[in-house]
Amino acid sequence: MLLTPPRPRLSESVEHYRPGLLGIARGLGLAPPHEPYRLRRGLLLVRGIACLDYGHPSSTLNVPYPHTWCTTAQRQGRVNVAVGLVQRELGGGLASVHRYLGETAEARELWTGATAWRPSIPPAWHCAI
Repeated sequence: MLLTPPRPRLSESVEHYRPGLLGIARGLGLAPPHEPYRLRRGLLLVRGIACLDYGHPSSTLNVPYPHTWCTTAQRQGRVNVAVGLVQRELGGGLASVHRYLGETAEARELWTGATAWRPSIPPAWHCAI
């Protein structure tokens, strides 16, 4: 799974998204290249939707991957995650992704690691209806 900054709005720059992306990377226990990461339980299923729990008290990231991805991730028990701090142009296929990963890793603008499935929704998320 690769997370990168979105295309910035007119009044913003890519740097605007850096603190949030670093927060996600740190919350998932990711690390810059050549540094150890900590495997955390940051993946969970909420009403059939895969989500990344990166430690934010009220938010998760929905994972918009197809059912086959979710099934494979559940079977493997964990997912590799990369958070790039540099905007990636869309398109270009797998070669473009590999080039992006290599360049951002070399520039130390990439945080990587893995996250495992959480067995249940955190108790703090339960609320009375």
